[in-house]
Amino acid sequence: MATLLDIGLLNVFGIIFPFLFIWAATYAMLQYTKIFTDSKNIHALIATMLAFMTLFSRIAVKTINAMAPWFVLLFIAVMFALLVFGMFGSKEADFTKALKDNDSGLRTWIIALILIIAIGSLATVISEEKGFKQLGQDGQVAPAPTEGAPSETGGFFGAILNTKVLGMALVLLIGFFTVNWLTQAEGK
Repeated sequence: MATLLDIGLLNVFGIIFPFLFIWAATYAMLQYTKIFTDSKNIHALIATMLAFMTLFSRIAVKTINAMAPWFVLLFIAVMFALLVFGMFGSKEADFTKALKDNDSGLRTWIIALILIIAIGSLATVISEEKGFKQLGQDGQVAPAPTEGAPSETGGFFGAILNTKVLGMALVLLIGFFTVNWLTQAEGK
């Protein structure tokens, strides 16, 4: 039964948002960095070609569509946080200073949240499209799951919680914090 809230017909337009997102992000980056030239027309042409090429990848389109709601929620949460801090007397200059200050760690948290959303969306789409296989005990990929075997989610968490993956994450985190603290100590 059709209702006023049925948005099934809007699925046809599911490629428009990824196209516009890639086009706008690429165009803005090219305008800001001026890597190739100062010509707006060349930047628009490159952005258009990249946006069309993105549409050929079903995984890229689905990933962008999966990320969008999470970025909207992140944006709303940030706006509410700024509103609350503003109610308690913080000024716009305080927010700008916190973003520019290397010691605050705010930029690190923002980048970390963006990466978590992007990697999580990509992992979800790859899981839906191709599937994660359960990792064996020796680090080799096990055969396709049979009946009674762990589900797709179990395979994903089995891959993430593998000792080699956790060890690599620990080494990367130690390296990240070491470089961060060394550069902060050098600047003082």
